Amino acid sequence: PKNINLEKYRIYQNGKPLLKIERALIFNDKIKIFYKTKKTDVFNQNDLELIETNKQEINTNILDYFKDISQYLKDKDNEKKEKTSNDLNKYQKTFLEEQTFTQQEKEEIKKIVNEWN
Repeated sequence: PKNINLEKYRIYQNGKPLLKIERALIFNDKIKIFYKTKKTDVFNQNDLELIETNKQEINTNILDYFKDISQYLKDKDNEKKEKTSNDLNKYQKTFLEEQTFTQQEKEEIKKIVNEWN
């Protein structure tokens, strides 16, 4: 049997990477996968795809992925804060218009609400 260098190749089945592989061996037209869980599978060589990995490219893709996620979460957080602030301002305006506060009391309420934002 021929050993597959898992540092150099990723093994895919139907476009999805096989994970937690400890070792992989090629026997003629078969590939036997030994998983870290001690489970094994045997595949026809035609059912798997060996793709050469580029560690630098993988690391760059992972970093880009996390940058995208962080930007998405930041945008969502800002949208949420903006909506909450708009709702609070709308509520504050309506509340103040419906109440019979003196101008000084209204200014004090606005000051308190602004400190919360």
